[in-house]
Amino acid sequence: MLISIHDKTLQRVAYIDNEKPGTLHFFDDVWHRYLTEATSTFDFSVPKTGNAAHRYLTEKNYVSFQYEGQDDLFNIMRTEETEDDLACY
Repeated sequence: MLISIHDKTLQRVAYIDNEKPGTLHFFDDVWHRYLTEATSTFDFSVPKTGNAAHRYLTEKNYVSFQYEGQDDLFNIMRTEETEDDLACY
């Protein structure tokens, strides 16, 4: 799945894609869809090694992807860093 990273003005600045070599990869992804509130959350982690695109995953930026023909846009509300990984919520 291709995930776009957007800056605070919604310009695409980087990509995350597990299927393409050389791009930032993601893991531990969880997508919750809350039908009663018509909202959803998407949490994921990325490694901090091998690709500098993780520096765009900040609390003022966005991520988006397309699923079953529908575009989904999420703002990054919180990040947690370890020595090796970066988690986005």
